[in-house]
Amino acid sequence: MNAAAEPQVETSIWRMLDPPIPAGQVSRVRRQLVMLLAITFTAGLVLLASRVFAYEGTGGYPVEGWVIDLAWAMSYVGILSVIWLKRRQAAVLLRLSVLLVVLEAAFGVLRMVFGVDPRGASLLVGVQVAHAGSAILLPWTPLRALLPAAGAFVVAVMGIAAAEPRGLGRLGFLIVGALIVTPGVAISVVRNWREQAREMIDFFRNRYQEMRQELVDARLIHEAAFPPPRTTGTVRFTYAYEPMSQIGGDYLHAHVAPGQHGPDEALSIAVLDVTGHGIPAALTVNRLHGELTRLYAENPYMAPGAVLGALNRYVYLTLADHSVFVTGIVLRVDPTTSTLELASAGHPPAFLRSSRGTITEIGATSIVLGALDVDEFDPAPVRMSFMPGDSLIAYTDGATDAKSRSGERLEIKGLRRIIAGGWADESQRWPETILREIDRFRHGPPEDDVLIIEVYRTMGRFGSGIEDAAVTPGPLGTHEEG
Repeated sequence: MNAAAEPQVETSIWRMLDPPIPAGQVSRVRRQLVMLLAITFTAGLVLLASRVFAYEGTGGYPVEGWVIDLAWAMSYVGILSVIWLKRRQAAVLLRLSVLLVVLEAAFGVLRMVFGVDPRGASLLVGVQVAHAGSAILLPWTPLRALLPAAGAFVVAVMGIAAAEPRGLGRLGFLIVGALIVTPGVAISVVRNWREQAREMIDFFRNRYQEMRQELVDARLIHEAAFPPPRTTGTVRFTYAYEPMSQIGGDYLHAHVAPGQHGPDEALSIAVLDVTGHGIPAALTVNRLHGELTRLYAENPYMAPGAVLGALNRYVYLTLADHSVFVTGIVLRVDPTTSTLELASAGHPPAFLRSSRGTITEIGATSIVLGALDVDEFDPAPVRMSFMPGDSLIAYTDGATDAKSRSGERLEIKGLRRIIAGGWADESQRWPETILREIDRFRHGPPEDDVLIIEVYRTMGRFGSGIEDAAVTPGPLGTHEEG
């Protein structure tokens, strides 16, 4: 063992003997030690009285006994003086308790050797009271409880070697001496175990609170990446998001750029669903958020097919090796040309609901992001008209995977029924309406993240002041399959 390691070992040993005591508890340890001295001193006075009473009629208590008992009493005065001088040092106070047990053993041996207490009763009783009292009152570790017990045992062995105890004999005295320190050792073991259990509970409680706060902070950061709903302009969007846990793997990105013709602005939307749930999926979402921000910053007019192709390249090169894949829809609505361009990578079908109530289902145009190399991936975007009063509803698979009490899934056809039924409350848009119906259908907590988004056009032109509010859907017409 090298020289640098020796101090560490010594420190570790003393740490087991002297557990760390907070500064605020030193005064309590000092009071408990003084209480211990009072108890052991009282027990010693009772034993002294019994010895003096035993010598009545035989010439009185021996002078040797008075000398030993006076020295015993002076040792208590010395310990009290050290307690007063070292009242702020918890380690010294605990070591004094060890000294007290050994002193009780030493004075008991002296009484036995000089014939004042030939049976050694004061030794056995004094050691037991001091040892058990220390284990009860003071923060003794099991190792500290064994240390004074060993010291008292050595002193007792030396004493019985000089004078055999009357009654028990040498062997019997050693057996009884070993038994009297057993309660103190057992008490220290139980107290130490309870203290460790309490510390462990406190640690996990504090750690739980820290993790809970970290998750709350992480959720705030995660949801800060989501755009606010757009409530102005002729093309708007709103959404409802319900993560399965504190944070999830669903994400929505929005970008506004000038339209192709006229003053109205075009709206680009990306809806992504990362495999998995919780923190790992949320970390992936943050990376995709950065990539989408970079793509639109470099090219504000980037078409949905190009965005989906760039995302596939990013996922394939950075995430696919970790078995992380992404489904997504990227769309762009340009009110100046009344067109909707959309590309979908393995995502659940979107629903286009016209102002007349007809519903068109728009399925995936390509495979999930990250499954194919850049050269093999084809986003295959589609274009269609998007007129005033039309709405496009996109969602993640947590919506269709909702289960009823009987285990039946809502599925795409159930979601379509909700949309076909119209708004139950005209003050709400489709995300709130759909999420409310999902909550009614679902039994138990959600098993996946749910994100529902609606992109819609108002009936009037931006800035005209005509029908900026939500448009009540008309009666359901013929369903058009996409």
